[in-house]
Amino acid sequence: MTGDFDIKLLQAEHGDAMLVSYGHDTVRHLLIDGGPASSLRNLMDVLAAARTNGILTLEAIVVTHYDYDHIGGIIALLEQAPDWLIINDIWFNGNKHLVPQDMLGPQHSDTLARLIVEQQLPWNKEFHGNAVCSNWANTISLRGGLTVEILSPSRKELTALAKHGGVCMLNDEKAGPRDRLGRHDSWPPPSHASLLEKRTPADQSASNASSIALLLNYGEKRILLSGDAHADVICEALEKFWPGRKLQIDLLKISHHGSQANTSTSLLSRIQCKRFAFSTNGKIHSHPDQIAIARVIASIYNPELIFNYANMWTNRWRNRPALWPVYSTVYPNTDAPYVRVIV
Repeated sequence: MTGDFDIKLLQAEHGDAMLVSYGHDTVRHLLIDGGPASSLRNLMDVLAAARTNGILTLEAIVVTHYDYDHIGGIIALLEQAPDWLIINDIWFNGNKHLVPQDMLGPQHSDTLARLIVEQQLPWNKEFHGNAVCSNWANTISLRGGLTVEILSPSRKELTALAKHGGVCMLNDEKAGPRDRLGRHDSWPPPSHASLLEKRTPADQSASNASSIALLLNYGEKRILLSGDAHADVICEALEKFWPGRKLQIDLLKISHHGSQANTSTSLLSRIQCKRFAFSTNGKIHSHPDQIAIARVIASIYNPELIFNYANMWTNRWRNRPALWPVYSTVYPNTDAPYVRVIV
C-alpha cells in the first residue's frame, strides 16, 4: 500500500459499502456496510480481489444501522458466505443493544441477528457484547495499530430508536417529498452565496440517528466515516472528545449520501478537511444535494469532492458553476465498481 489507508467506496446504488484497508507490511481490512442486496456482486468482486493467499480476513464488519441500503448487502453476503472469508467481529446494534439489559422485553426476530447467531459469529466483541456507541469510554484498538473512536450513536439515540419500535424493519427507503430530499434541484445551480443562506431542517429519522459513525486513526492519518448519522450527534461527540478543538481529518465520508439534512455548517466548522466522499448513484433521492455540496465547498479552500459514480447526478459537478468557489472532483476509473481513495 502506498498510503496509510486504501479505501474502496463501492458502487452500491443509493447505499453505502466501503472496504477500508490499512497497514503496510501486513494489510488489514474493515468492511463498512454492504449496500442493498442487489449490490452483492460488486461487494463479492471487491472482497475476492482483496484476498491474500486465497483468504480474506475482515477485522470487523460494521453495519452502521438498519436501513436496507446499508444492511441488505451484508445479509446477502452472510447468506452466501464464501469459505475464503474470515470475520473477526461484527459491529451492529440489534434490538438487544437499544435499552439496558434489565429493561429488555421479548426480542423481535431480525434477519441479521439470526444469521450472526446461527453462524456463531462474534458480535460486538470489542465492546464486550455491549452496544456500539459513543458512551463506550475506551478507544478501540484493532490489530495492526488501527484505533477507532465511536462518534455516533450515543445511548440517547439508541433509546429513542427503541421508542420508535426498535430494529424491526428491512424495508428500503422510499422517495420522499421533493422539497425535503433535494429533488427540486435544477442545473445550473443558484449562486453559491444564495444556497449558503438557505436554512434546511435537520434529519429527523430515528434510524439514521442511530447510525454508527467512526473516526479511524492509523499512522499520521485520520478519517471520519459518518454512515447516515446526524450532524448534531457527531458535533456533540467531537466536543466531548476534543473540547474546543478543530479536528484535523484527512477524509470525511459525507453522511446520508450528501443529504442537506445531515451536513451542517456547524459540523464542517468543527473539522479541518480537504477531501469529501459521496456514496450514491442519485437515482432515488437525487443526492447529493446542492446545498450540502455548497456547504462543503464553503468550509475550506479548494476541497476535493470524491464520487463513487460518474453519472448524470455527479458528472454535472465536473465543471464548476459560474462564480462558485474553486474545487476539484474525483470519479471512478472506467469500468471500476468503486472509487479508490488513498489517504
